[in-house]
Amino acid sequence: MVRFGYGVLKRGFRRKDKEYIRVLPEWTIDQMGVLEAELEDFRPDVVIVDSLRRIFN
Repeated sequence: MVRFGYGVLKRGFRRKDKEYIRVLPEWTIDQMGVLEAELEDFRPDVVIVDSLRRIFN
């Protein structure tokens, strides 16, 4: 997981919502097991898969 930094906040995420948002930086399709485990643990209502490369690079 990644902590909320300037790049995430700059793009509209709010610091107070950080307990409701999880980010897997540099995730690839080869790490599907990691995603599945995270989803089982977190149990989100919605999952968005997006390239947030500009936030972390």
